[in-house]
Amino acid sequence: MTAIDGVLARLRRLEDERDIARLIASYGPAVDAGDADVAAGLWATDGVCDVDGWQIATRTSRVLDGNPDALALLTKGLAGQS
Repeated sequence: MTAIDGVLARLRRLEDERDIARLIASYGPAVDAGDADVAAGLWATDGVCDVDGWQIATRTSRVLDGNPDALALLTKGLAGQS
């Protein structure tokens, strides 16, 4: 690996970390805004999240659509912005 290859690999890792941080940071505000389409679109097709005993599995799960536990969390503000 040349010095340039090393720098390019490091840059790619930094860009990947930045993109992941942006993805994580965008989820809470999407949920707090009640935007189920944006929130669901952030999930991997095989993603699973387990919160306080209930699971959200796959991006097609519409956690914001009438789930009383999810709505209770939403009322509290997942991103701390409510």
